[in-house]
Amino acid sequence: MKASRVLVALTGVYLIVTQQASACSVCMGAADDSMTRGMQVGILVLLGVIGGVLLCLGGFIGYLVHRGRLIAKETKVGSTTPATLEAKATTPTEPSGDIQHAKTIS
Repeated sequence: MKASRVLVALTGVYLIVTQQASACSVCMGAADDSMTRGMQVGILVLLGVIGGVLLCLGGFIGYLVHRGRLIAKETKVGSTTPATLEAKATTPTEPSGDIQHAKTIS
């Protein structure tokens, strides 16, 4: 019982002291103070940095999409119809020159 009274008393003292200790111009709402102005400028700078990083990331993703479309047009990767796949599977392949050369030597 004695420990709980001490705990309640310490909690009360803590609450009273911290209210006085944290009463700065930003917390109390002094809009014309230099500390408040500095905090506002700091927030704007951080938002600018984050916005710049996100814009660069979006630009890079756009570049990759654009580059992928150019490569797809050049190589015609998009043609995967069943007839095309069947034609690719049944097309005979020619042996390389090294294999033919080896057959003629032996």
